[in-house]
Amino acid sequence: TLGKAIDNITGVDETYVFADSDNLAVQFKSSERYYLVSKDGAVEGPIAKIVDEYAGDITKNKQYDGSEAKPYQINCIEDLVELSIITHGGNKELNIAGNWLQDKYVKLMRTLDFQSSFSYNDPTTKIYGDLNEDGVEEDIKTELTKQEEGCIGFKGITSFERSTFDGQGYAIKNLYMHSYNGGIAFLPRTKTS
Repeated sequence: TLGKAIDNITGVDETYVFADSDNLAVQFKSSERYYLVSKDGAVEGPIAKIVDEYAGDITKNKQYDGSEAKPYQINCIEDLVELSIITHGGNKELNIAGNWLQDKYVKLMRTLDFQSSFSYNDPTTKIYGDLNEDGVEEDIKTELTKQEEGCIGFKGITSFERSTFDGQGYAIKNLYMHSYNGGIAFLPRTKTS
């Protein structure tokens, strides 16, 4: 395999090779460098792994209040999930209060790809439960990307009146959203700079 071939190269530290979306991801353990290798052999990297102490907390431990001066921050998919949960009435088990988010500011801090493990703080977490409402609790990445019958994917952000979602030129990729509860889920219009 690719990992064993890399390990045999003199001077290369321990590596891990794993599938990430349609790519192979190569991790060099001692340096925590990651590279993606596409099917056609193109290499992208190094890629920074998200390490967010406050993943799933858009206030980042109350450092940000949603004002224009201190906008909520979206650093990983877990943050987008929290924003969705907030606007859908909250979740008592996760201690996330519901809110209409009027006159708030939210900033996307990097490009996020729902298919890439690198866009999650922990793609294996199951703390959010059955996000896709198919009756089976799976890891967050599976919950948000599974497109089988009955899976709703990501629930859009609602009740976002007079608020600004500033994408800062970044993108949200491979977002799967399906009709649910007789309606369509929407992401808010984004401000681009």
